[in-house]
Amino acid sequence: MYNKAVAFAQNPTHVVLIMTGWIILYWIMAIIANKGVKTFTTITKYGVLIGTLIPLAVMIILTIVWLCQGHTPAISMAPKQLIPKWNGMSTLALAAGVFFSYTGIDENAAFIKRLRHPEKDFVSSIFITLILVFLIFVVGTVIIAMIVPEKQINVLYTLYSVFRILGSTIGMPWLYMVLVWALLFNTIAMVVTNMAGPSFMLGQVGGSGFLPHWFQKNNKHNMPAHLMYTQIAGMTVVAYLVKLIPNVEGFVILLTQTITVLYMFYYILMFTAFLRLRYDQPNRPRSFKVPGGKFGAWLVGGVGIISSVFGIVLAIYPPAQVKAEVGSPIVYVSVIL
Repeated sequence: MYNKAVAFAQNPTHVVLIMTGWIILYWIMAIIANKGVKTFTTITKYGVLIGTLIPLAVMIILTIVWLCQGHTPAISMAPKQLIPKWNGMSTLALAAGVFFSYTGIDENAAFIKRLRHPEKDFVSSIFITLILVFLIFVVGTVIIAMIVPEKQINVLYTLYSVFRILGSTIGMPWLYMVLVWALLFNTIAMVVTNMAGPSFMLGQVGGSGFLPHWFQKNNKHNMPAHLMYTQIAGMTVVAYLVKLIPNVEGFVILLTQTITVLYMFYYILMFTAFLRLRYDQPNRPRSFKVPGGKFGAWLVGGVGIISSVFGIVLAIYPPAQVKAEVGSPIVYVSVIL
């Protein structure tokens, strides 16, 4: 089963049919997201627990067992060797994925008014989330580098390879199949949140008259259904761009980079608006306010804008590591733009 899955990932067939299956799942998630905040927050809570935190804990425990059995890591664990080698800007191109890891962390701000103590609860939840995301991606990446040789690392199935190897240490090579289903829960949680958050915030803007009347309407669950279905319709069109890329791995990389660019533009607008409002509406009552006066505002907003611009440059620059997967630099940049 595993070998067949790897062979399929390397030379996929029926791509459009499979993509259609995923699109149908995403439409179902859009319908669920339109059922209201209580519904999709419950799904998100259990999805992250089952699809992220539990698999990470299992991965850490099994890695310790793997090392105790006398296996040698595929990389040197010396601190100096863990620093990536510098081969020009193309080396950093995939580092835009770091920005992608944190995209969406702000979306829950749409529901900040529903918190009892937003000035405390929202800040603490954001910092806890930052720490968790950092640990999940750094620890997970180091474990992958330890278990799988560099030349065998693949964007699509390397994580499953790790769980298959680690599962074999305790006589359970089929453990990767459990991970497949666990990650499906995580995907569902992520999709539901990404459906609801941006549309909810945009709907609030629309309610002030900045969008056509059709987009301002909320359903009986107080969710902007028209906006959400428009969002998923646009995503459906983008998804079928997979046919323009040499293989699925390249498409995943390209889509990640494209989403990063879109988010960074959005963050530039957000930080700019934040600074503008500090001058235009300095005395407006706010549930939460960045401390430090004008200096604090410019420090946060300035660092945010510079980081976002840097992320856009990284994402658009063709990565050297996956030239064969993403096609020519012209195709790569053109599709992103």
